[in-house]
Amino acid sequence: MSLAGDTIGTRSYEVEFRGHEAGEWMLYAVELSFDPDNNGRRLELRPAHRESLAGLFAEGVLKMSGPWEDDSGALLIFDTDAEGIERILADDPYFAAPGVDVVAVRRWQTIVGTFSQ
Repeated sequence: MSLAGDTIGTRSYEVEFRGHEAGEWMLYAVELSFDPDNNGRRLELRPAHRESLAGLFAEGVLKMSGPWEDDSGALLIFDTDAEGIERILADDPYFAAPGVDVVAVRRWQTIVGTFSQ
């Protein structure tokens, strides 16, 4: 299963799934970019988006998330499989909102730190 070249809402992005086996759990880093000239809908959706993230955190799926210090975008780290990350991105309208670009969705293998295996 691959998201490469797929579109969520009106946004296209590439996802790196090389070497990924179906059902294999992995950390995924999702990088977002925000358009400062197109914040209206993004800011309207943000409370529901943060509520969704709080639920994913409580379930242990979201490990951490937050905006860059300059609010130009954000980074989210998820512990899920390929189908899970697809579902997360598809189910939350924030990711497809005008002013939000999904810059990258990449598997992330930790070596040092609390998420290391």
